Amino acid sequence: MTVSDITAKLPVLEGKDRQLAKRQPSGAVTEYVKELGERAKNLSGVDPKEDNMPKITNDGRMVALDPRLKHLPADPDGGRPVQVAAKVWEIHQVTKDRAYTLPGGSASDTPGGLQLLFCDRAVPNTDGRFSMYDAISDELVELGMDRESIAFIHDAPTDDARKELFAKCRDGRINVLIGSTEKMGTGTNVQARAVALHHVDVPWRPADLEQREGRVLRQGNQNDQVSIHSYATAETFDVYMWDMVARKAKFINQLKRGDVQGRTMDDGFGDLELSAGQAAAALSGDPRLEQLASLQMEESRLQSLHRSFTDAQRRSKGELAITESALAGIVQDLPTITAAAATYRSTTGDAFRMSVAGTNHLDRIDAGLALQKLVVSRIQPLPTGAGPYQALGTVGGLSMEGRYHRGLELRMGGSDVAKVHLDWDTAIKADSLGMIRRLENTAGATAGIRDDLIRKQAAHQAAIPSLQETLTRPFDHAAGLAALQLKITDLMNDMGLSQDEDAETDVPPVMGETLGLFVPDQGKVSAGDLRGGDVVTGLRGRGQALFRVESVVKHEKTVVHELAETDEALEPVNLGWYDSVELVSRPQSALTPFERVFLKVPETDAVAVNDRDINTGERITLQRPVLDAATGMPTGNTIMVTGTVEVRSNDWVVTDDHGSRHSFNYSRWAGSGASPVLRHGVVDPTSLAAELALKEREASFVHADQFLPGDVLLEDVEGLGLRGDTASGGSIYQSASFIDPITGSKRETTGYYEPRAVTYQQGRLLTLDEERELYPDGYGSMIEELRAGDVVPAHELDRNQARRDNVIVTAAGAGTMVDLKYRFDDGEKGTCRRRCDQKITIHARRYGALTDLERATLQAPDQVTSISAGGLRNEHQGQWVRLRATKGSVASWQKLQHMTGRVVAVEKVPSRDRYGSGTMVLVLEEPGGTRTRWAASESTPVLMWTGELPETPLDFTGLDLEAAPVSVPRPSPAAEDTIVEASAFLNEHVM
Repeated sequence: MTVSDITAKLPVLEGKDRQLAKRQPSGAVTEYVKELGERAKNLSGVDPKEDNMPKITNDGRMVALDPRLKHLPADPDGGRPVQVAAKVWEIHQVTKDRAYTLPGGSASDTPGGLQLLFCDRAVPNTDGRFSMYDAISDELVELGMDRESIAFIHDAPTDDARKELFAKCRDGRINVLIGSTEKMGTGTNVQARAVALHHVDVPWRPADLEQREGRVLRQGNQNDQVSIHSYATAETFDVYMWDMVARKAKFINQLKRGDVQGRTMDDGFGDLELSAGQAAAALSGDPRLEQLASLQMEESRLQSLHRSFTDAQRRSKGELAITESALAGIVQDLPTITAAAATYRSTTGDAFRMSVAGTNHLDRIDAGLALQKLVVSRIQPLPTGAGPYQALGTVGGLSMEGRYHRGLELRMGGSDVAKVHLDWDTAIKADSLGMIRRLENTAGATAGIRDDLIRKQAAHQAAIPSLQETLTRPFDHAAGLAALQLKITDLMNDMGLSQDEDAETDVPPVMGETLGLFVPDQGKVSAGDLRGGDVVTGLRGRGQALFRVESVVKHEKTVVHELAETDEALEPVNLGWYDSVELVSRPQSALTPFERVFLKVPETDAVAVNDRDINTGERITLQRPVLDAATGMPTGNTIMVTGTVEVRSNDWVVTDDHGSRHSFNYSRWAGSGASPVLRHGVVDPTSLAAELALKEREASFVHADQFLPGDVLLEDVEGLGLRGDTASGGSIYQSASFIDPITGSKRETTGYYEPRAVTYQQGRLLTLDEERELYPDGYGSMIEELRAGDVVPAHELDRNQARRDNVIVTAAGAGTMVDLKYRFDDGEKGTCRRRCDQKITIHARRYGALTDLERATLQAPDQVTSISAGGLRNEHQGQWVRLRATKGSVASWQKLQHMTGRVVAVEKVPSRDRYGSGTMVLVLEEPGGTRTRWAASESTPVLMWTGELPETPLDFTGLDLEAAPVSVPRPSPAAEDTIVEASAFLNEHVM
């Protein structure tokens, strides 16, 4: 979520932007920076293990923050600690007497604002190394601030300690809180008094910038205006890095808001790594570097528009293929359905006429029985496929034919659009009257089917010119993009920067399915099979920490370094040759030429991982050990070849473009192959486009397990519920059901829900005020406290998950070992099992996941409690209660319904079974005055209100459907796309 997405009142940013304070470097820093520049220029001849750009960048950031971090003399004027402390003290003098209110709304006895300082480097330590935290704190104390009013987030290592620290920040006992992005980001709710934020160092990523500033630009901040300060040392990496992180963050936010069209955000999560040329330019203070950054950001915007343009053309190509195919089908079907509609004669009431095998029937039951017998005698069930149509008779003047096709398929009037599909056993064994009614209904609908086809025909004919026009339309910004790229090239040449060098930093590593082509079992890879640059996890005793492979010594060891955002050099880890790890990604530079073939597969080609998919005459590319043509034995050589294949009983013979023949072994077993094979020209582009468009359309279908608690239907949906019904409950084995928003009872529906596009409003997350009311100490910290819809960190929930973003819990079981399902923002799903007492961070919770007691508490705080029905007594007469009970004097779980009423009388009926629980018989007076008797078991939970019943005792949706935006998960037919953020992350809790 971006700050601009929040519609509630937020504090205004003083000066409308961050305030950057620059200072000049000392002589020692200047000399050190010159050495860095030389190192960057001379990297080409240096072993990457000895020196590399990440190391140079890290050293440059450290010395810019404070020279003592690189064992240089301190700045004569005290450096950044003095600079930051002076600004903090200045703001403190202005805000120290400012009055605030407590969470309950009462005035606080303690005045004074809170300032947040973020620094990811030079953190507190116990081994005597320089700490920026201690240096700033000491300067503030020297200026006159009480040391007790300054706190480090690192001094609160436990959840309880953090809660106590945050409480002190909210009530004014702490005026300055210093921490890192990781420890003081998501979940830090201290914004009530936050008057200023200080970026002591440059954030690692654009996402970190948003994460930091989200602590003050946040709902619940009582200050009308806040200030954000950043600090930089001139002629170092600082200024350029600040410019880059701010530009990238702005561009990403534009993408998220839809201000820029496109589907991808290339820099959405990347660290700000510099190429050697950029580093040298930045350290030299070259002003053209800022101009280059602006041009590159504009190029990214135009490239995003171009991707959107090409996506629209691809979709239009698929839509055109589907439309033309549908139109051809209509042209074929329209004559037969038109003739059927003209022939049809009504069979309503006594006008029923039906012939079966030449025998006329006037009675529907007799006709049905005769049809069942004829079907059994003429139509043979098949294990797969469809059989031929068999003539069965006539109904309403229309011919009736039948065949087996995944059940009994009956066709009326020879038209393929007037069919009745029946389950086979139901058709031949069940009451035949239902089958006859469906046949009559279909015959009577022929005129309507004809008219619908005519409407669709007109719509398709009207759509085709627009789709064709989209395919021929040029990209509006093509000339501008080409001119911009030429300008960038000229500027980079003038600056002596290599485009190839810069481009290399943007080449994404190989992951997922593509990596799986070469490494089928990525979860279990021997260290000896790793390559330099691989990123791995799952090292023994290291949890899910990520490591990069530095070197592989054949038959001896593999050396890896942990990927950690720290200012300390971590010791390398030596893996044994046969140690097993999980492979996360592999750099493209580490791929073989054959593996690189699969990075960009043309749409007309297909990748085969099963050797049985290869057919004689196909043109293929493969790399395998070659066989001796005479003996059929391996030669010991492995070659890569492209040519036409002949599939023989024992081998493949591939004839290359020079006429040479090569023999290779292949696997005759399904699901196996020695290595992937690229099949050329085996995919029809038109069919592929139609298939992709169909898949894209089906991707918009909503499956039952996608609904989360609080989602509200905006239309009647068969098998789910009615408009306004709210998703509730759900378990690890069953999808969420929908409840009546008035009564809270489960909606009883007929039919079965088939996935389709559904108009519904996604449920919302709890607001800060609701969170404080219900969970003053947080949502909980144990696995057993999770509910469907909760937002949690992926790597905390699933120890085997390499991704580090947040996920939505979609289902949570119960018991000592808890089964869990979860979903990422991009739709990727996962499952795991965790002990119920293990720790978890819960960032946010859905309103729809609340219990009835929690919903009632929000409507009437301090006026509602929960007891068991067995605790009801006659002294509770006159109090309002709500429970699930059975109407009458006998409790039955099959007839339970929700009831709200005033207690008139209470009677306990003992159980006939000495070990069973008794039944509570209640006389309740409904809001309208009607008195009714109800029965419930003693253990039934009961809500009880003190005083009068609120006008809305329970709000089951938590949404104003008239004002709420409608979220319709359908594919857009327009040429422009916008990035759609999952609503579970569009909340102030997860900024």
